[in-house]
Amino acid sequence: MQPDYSRLLSSLGLAARARKLSFGTELTCEAAQRGNLHLVILSNEASQNTLNKVKRSCTENDIAFFELDIDAQKLALSLGKKRPVMTIGVIDENFRDLVQRTITDNADVTAFSETYSESEV
Repeated sequence: MQPDYSRLLSSLGLAARARKLSFGTELTCEAAQRGNLHLVILSNEASQNTLNKVKRSCTENDIAFFELDIDAQKLALSLGKKRPVMTIGVIDENFRDLVQRTITDNADVTAFSETYSESEV
């Protein structure tokens, strides 16, 4: 049975319409270094290089990150993008709280900066 992503994807779509997200590895890492980033979500299709780069940037700047087992095209569709999205950065504290709560409610976890599989979300 496949998990229901609708609540998480809706939350991300709302944040995208409010222009409170950054898309792509480079923009997300730059936002983290400037101190404008509060949470990062990685697609399961992100390369190992992208994963390492984002994890390093998040760890250095004390930012929560999640690698979710959601494909990049599904993320893109929820955000109104045509091209696949591998990395999403949340640049607003209120949307961070909403997205983080959605992830942890579905996964029933309390620790962040972890990797979660599709079955846990």
